[in-house]
Amino acid sequence: MTHRIVSLLVGLSLLALVEPGGAHHSFPAVYDTEIRVTLEGVVEEVWYENPHARVYMAVPGDDGIDVTWELEASGATQLRRQGWRYSSIEVGDRIIIEGSPAREHANRAYIRMLMLEDGTVFWAADPAALREDPP
Repeated sequence: MTHRIVSLLVGLSLLALVEPGGAHHSFPAVYDTEIRVTLEGVVEEVWYENPHARVYMAVPGDDGIDVTWELEASGATQLRRQGWRYSSIEVGDRIIIEGSPAREHANRAYIRMLMLEDGTVFWAADPAALREDPP
């Protein structure tokens, strides 16, 4: 192969590797890190995958009617490092979450901490920084 073709193939290969990262959103652009919400409800659905896991939870509204919240977390790989497993949270579990609400979407938040009914706590990231009061 000529030098030009090799250079072109290498360039295209690098471009293919970079593209998926370009679509990722900025956390502070989506979630308000200065506000924390605490929600209690029942798990309706769990998506344990990358790049972000999701838990859908029925939370009683002010009128007593359940409202479904979409709760985002780190990806499955990061959560496993924090002790989460596929069987950690299941449909029907009663949970409490602490998180950051979405800036532009009602009933959406990013999970910082999740607690099961038996008191088991799962952190969505290194808990040291999350224990501090928000700025």
